[in-house]
Amino acid sequence: MFIEQYIRRVTGAEGKKRGEELGDLYRPLLQVDFPTSFKSLAKIYEELSERLHLGEDSIEQYEKSEMEIKRHFNNWPCCRLRHSPK
Repeated sequence: MFIEQYIRRVTGAEGKKRGEELGDLYRPLLQVDFPTSFKSLAKIYEELSERLHLGEDSIEQYEKSEMEIKRHFNNWPCCRLRHSPK
């Protein structure tokens, strides 16, 4: 999944990690005000993961998540990562 691969790349995370663990590694890299302005990738990942593990295919969830992911990354010019361990 794109979100997981991206978070692993920017955090340097290796091995088996749950989505929540990846989110905990990613969150400190964001600008301080970013989480209050945009939905976190961890939350989007959690919502998608829940649907996938339940075997639900929801076009509504897909479209909602797609919009939130685009919004997250479209705002990168003003909200770069503070630092990256890699």
